[in-house]
Amino acid sequence: MLTFSGPLRRVIVNSCRRRSIGRKYSVCFNHITDPHTGGQYTKSNRTMCCKMSTLSLYTPSSDGEKVPFLSRPDVDIKFIMDNLDSMKRNVKDRKMAFDFEKLSKLWLETQKLKSEVTELEEEKVKINLIAKEIALKNASDEEKQTIRKQSKQLRKKLKKLHTLYTKMSDELFINALQLPNFTHKDTPSGPGYTVVDEYGVKPEDEVWRKSHVEIGIEKDIISIDHQQVHPGLCYLKKEAALLELALSFWMSDNLQHHGLLPLSCPDMFKQLITEGCAYDNKQVYSVIGSDSTLQLSGISVMSFVAYFTMMVLENTSLPVKCYAMGRNYNPVKETQEFTSLINMHQSNMVHLFGMTTNSIEESENMFEEYRTVLKQLFSQLKLHHRIINQPSHELSMTMTRKSSIEMWLPSQGEYVEVSSLSNSTDFISRRLKLQYPDNPEEKAVTSRHRNYCHTVHGMAMNIPAVIAVILETCQQKDGTIPIPDVLRPFMYGVEVLH
Repeated sequence: MLTFSGPLRRVIVNSCRRRSIGRKYSVCFNHITDPHTGGQYTKSNRTMCCKMSTLSLYTPSSDGEKVPFLSRPDVDIKFIMDNLDSMKRNVKDRKMAFDFEKLSKLWLETQKLKSEVTELEEEKVKINLIAKEIALKNASDEEKQTIRKQSKQLRKKLKKLHTLYTKMSDELFINALQLPNFTHKDTPSGPGYTVVDEYGVKPEDEVWRKSHVEIGIEKDIISIDHQQVHPGLCYLKKEAALLELALSFWMSDNLQHHGLLPLSCPDMFKQLITEGCAYDNKQVYSVIGSDSTLQLSGISVMSFVAYFTMMVLENTSLPVKCYAMGRNYNPVKETQEFTSLINMHQSNMVHLFGMTTNSIEESENMFEEYRTVLKQLFSQLKLHHRIINQPSHELSMTMTRKSSIEMWLPSQGEYVEVSSLSNSTDFISRRLKLQYPDNPEEKAVTSRHRNYCHTVHGMAMNIPAVIAVILETCQQKDGTIPIPDVLRPFMYGVEVLH
């Protein structure tokens, strides 16, 4: 049974009234059910990132017999504990809540149990050697009985300790999975961002200047208030629709020119991917099928990560550079009234992605390379914008740093994000096993020792946001709107909106 919940229900229900959506598929929108626990998710109990679900990402050892394989992210808990003060500052700067006292207690208890298990294993080896010696020298029945008794007691004690250690380790691991990536030194730790670069001059606040919504309605290129469509969405028509296509094709052409390979990606992913990318329930729409739960996010970091999950790449395949265009779905932006192109929970976007070897130097080089490319492209539009480093509390769990390109939107009197870029180092790769051979001379399929790739991801362009900026900042006093020169080859002869 396919179940959609939340904001998309009007669109889906009305769509289903007109046509079938496939065999064994139906629509429900009161709640969604977690297939693992039977519990229900609703808007009222969506969890914060420090309490994100790990049902698919991590399989407890106690469930080992119930599944075909154990899902085990490779979290370096020892490194976290060795740098606990740094992690505490990191969590505080990100304005997250986490019980470090519990983590420390679990760590100490598991280390103590591990030590006890090791001692007993060593004692077991000694007893086994003694038993062999006794068997060789034809010892008395009493000696044999004594050693058997000691061995039985030891096995019983070991089994009990193993069970306790496994249970404690599972709890420690699940707690550690809630911790974010360490923060980059260039990430501002305070409440504000830092401006890295700026292009052009901020448009003056003219009396005659109209908002992009007013312009769109007056020129009949934006259409809203359709009963059969979610009230927070709109239609782009005529020149606005052409502008959306022009921005997509222009960005695509340029990214290919800079060596990025195009991908066409699915919109829905299994829960393992959303958990691996540290998305929580409020950041994706849930789709329940007849045998699994899928997450609807559209184009995002998940689009690329899902492709490479549990894959071992050849050394010669790195670095990976690719991009994709498509719809992005974001429940956080859902509104029950259309206010602007900025605040839609369904938007056309271009995203880019990259993977390097396990080297902060290489992933930082890729980050700077991508940021330079985006800076050059947005400069070609000849519209005022700035590049900023986002502060810690604006970072998702996976990110060690994030830069954004923001454009000034006169109607809102503020900068809006039109592009962003982040470095996740090996945080995602450790959770979803994106690997390559440690030895460059080994083939991926036969390699024994492997490293985790670093990942760099970004929203190359939020297309509706850029359309809003173009309509507002390019408008003239007479009401005409010249199209930026670099987009005109993609506008089918349209150079000015009248």
